[in-house]
Amino acid sequence: MAKGLEKYQITWVNEHSVATPGKYEIQIYDEESFTLLRKAERSGSEETTNPIFVLKINHPGARSPKPSIPIETFFILALIALIWFAYINKSRLVE
Repeated sequence: MAKGLEKYQITWVNEHSVATPGKYEIQIYDEESFTLLRKAERSGSEETTNPIFVLKINHPGARSPKPSIPIETFFILALIALIWFAYINKSRLVE
């Protein structure tokens, strides 16, 4: 790592639906070049500002594990099993 870079942190935040798998290029600017970039964007100018460096990141995709059955179905089945278990044990106690 280059000298002085260990004190910086880069955070990338996207919604899962937006963070599609693929290769991303993150351009890193210092304060002066970023200010020039923002001014050019606001004015609609075609001027380009070169970043200090570019990070190339391969993002495999954001995944969230989905249950095989919906949680509502699971709880309904669990409730039915609990009621059945209570009914069976009640009739055993009554005999």
